[in-house]
Amino acid sequence: MLYARTLVQVFLSLGFSIRGGISYGELYRNPNTRLILGKALTSAYELEESQEWLGVAIDHSVEEAFPEFFKKTTDPNNPLNCFFPKYAVPMKKNVFKELHILNWRFNMIIEEGTKSLLEKAKLHNAKTKFGNTLEYLKWMRNSGAVYIKEGINRPIEMSAFYVGATKPPFNHGDEY
Repeated sequence: MLYARTLVQVFLSLGFSIRGGISYGELYRNPNTRLILGKALTSAYELEESQEWLGVAIDHSVEEAFPEFFKKTTDPNNPLNCFFPKYAVPMKKNVFKELHILNWRFNMIIEEGTKSLLEKAKLHNAKTKFGNTLEYLKWMRNSGAVYIKEGINRPIEMSAFYVGATKPPFNHGDEY
């Protein structure tokens, strides 16, 4: 899931809109015909299709299979507390569903600001998805789970992801 989060950051930085669902369960794969099917794939597809924003929601099946992975620690310096927060994910038909998500905004520093990435992305139903994504970004900034604190030992997957024309480090360009 850490690599999926980085993939979302890369796609957004290149101007692609991206939305996803992550599920856990059995899959059937036939390498000769390249056929892949199963409940987990169907669940992930349905979860992705039902969302109305730019982001990735994590199905309850992942939390049920790996409950220890989603437990918050009491250590305020543990960066994993920021990676998969629970969020009221905007779904189609103006419904919200409380799910864990991939926090793609975490440690992402965009010279022109995060809003500039959304403006470059090609969105269908742009007004609703754009607004819902901005609400997520505001929520994330207000939560304080946006940047890793200096001096904290962390794996490379948690390093800052810079998007901009000048050489890093540089300041993030907007309030999102």
